[in-house]
Amino acid sequence: MASILTSGMAKLNPFAARTHEDDTEDDGEEVSNGTLAGGGHGARDTALKHNLRVSHALKAYIVEHGILPASDVDLETEDVVGPALRDLIVRPYIRVPAEVTDRSYPLPDYFVSSSHNTYLLAHQLYGNSCATAYETALKAGSRCVEIDAWDNSDNTDEPKVTHGWTLTSNIPFRAVCEAIRDVHDEETEEARKHTEAGWQAAPIILSLENHCAAHGQRRLVEIMKEVLGDRLLSKAIREEGHREQEGSGEHVTLAELGSKIAVIVEYHYPDEKADSDSSSSSSDDEDEDADEKAARKVWHEKKHTAAPSATFGAAMQINEALFSGTDGYVLKPPAIRSGGDGQLTDKHRRKKLRLHVAGASDVPLPDGRAPDDIKPYLTCTLVHPDDLTSKPPKRKTAGYRQHKLGFLHKDDKNPPANDPVWDEVLEWEYDDNPLVFLRMLIKSDDSWASNPIFAVAAVRLLYATGEWNFIRMLDLKGQETKCALLVRIEIVDAKDGLGTFFGRD
Repeated sequence: MASILTSGMAKLNPFAARTHEDDTEDDGEEVSNGTLAGGGHGARDTALKHNLRVSHALKAYIVEHGILPASDVDLETEDVVGPALRDLIVRPYIRVPAEVTDRSYPLPDYFVSSSHNTYLLAHQLYGNSCATAYETALKAGSRCVEIDAWDNSDNTDEPKVTHGWTLTSNIPFRAVCEAIRDVHDEETEEARKHTEAGWQAAPIILSLENHCAAHGQRRLVEIMKEVLGDRLLSKAIREEGHREQEGSGEHVTLAELGSKIAVIVEYHYPDEKADSDSSSSSSDDEDEDADEKAARKVWHEKKHTAAPSATFGAAMQINEALFSGTDGYVLKPPAIRSGGDGQLTDKHRRKKLRLHVAGASDVPLPDGRAPDDIKPYLTCTLVHPDDLTSKPPKRKTAGYRQHKLGFLHKDDKNPPANDPVWDEVLEWEYDDNPLVFLRMLIKSDDSWASNPIFAVAAVRLLYATGEWNFIRMLDLKGQETKCALLVRIEIVDAKDGLGTFFGRD
């Protein structure tokens, strides 16, 4: 079940029977150094989050619906945001259960925020490779990054990183290690500032796909030792015994890794068959260094959620939602941990999702578009593990258009189209499952053209608070925008509609 979910989310192509409107909904744009999201960091605190604007129309909605009293909302001055409203804006829109980030479990029991072909900035056949792509991936939340190492005919002492047998460019393996080291040091320094909370940076895993010959392999190890130093996991975590290797199933825990940088490469014992779900193999196992042996013990079973890192498409948006509010390691539900029965869905427990949609402020418009020529609407898709091979259920609001005769309407009832108020409730019913996601897109209902996507967000329903919240919307590069969507995610038992919030008292 875990592998089915992972592959399904990675491809995120459950939209088999597609309409014209669906054609590009799962596409994204190339990520860049400004990309904030993709691996779980999109919801983190930023300076922009504290300066988001709330339109006059949304302020009026907040008062009319009792979200805040009028005394806490300055309706006279649109640009003024008082303390209570500011608290509502910056309040986290998710609440991650503590057990989800518990580090005491064996490593295979976690989803790990991962990037594939991390070194590529664009297409895997002809794109450019860049060491800063590792910085982008790690700062967006990835904890496992991929390195394809090859011998360098121009300098045999300096192996290169590239996508083999393609037209992609290459970068020095040393430069990749330096980029990873610098991010690790930044995270370590940040952790030192919060020692009172007992927090430490999560480990970084290097998924090394080794294509080097014996000399190149030795140089890989020497360069890692030289650049990464004591940051590198270079000895066995458990000094005595090799119980993981002997098949007892007792893996090292996430906590035992601390904040180390660990390397994983595939290794097979004599007469052992390759595991199709394991990491890429080394070309010369007999030359594997002792340090690499210690590191590759860390992850005997490489099962983690991987998202392509080149574009912020649907897969990366779901990946962002899964790891949002975490350190990049999410404990799997009990059903798909070691010893679980694999049954994620409870078909005897139906849930009802009600998405109360108020509106949005500052919908981002591309160059050449103006508020008076768009008709924004919110379209939402419920992504359920049982629906990955079919078209998932979608609901959408009506398109919003500002009245042309604006003088006949109050300002709070006729905002410009980039400050839409929808005031609708969208509903779904589904079988209870801890891996259900809601994907939200603000689009424009354009005539005679494909409806463009202006902003996106996704939420794992397990993390929903059940309260009114502003969700900060992202663009198709995974960068933050000035747009905030005011919604309430309400989840109740479907039988009588009176159940408690999912995962909440």
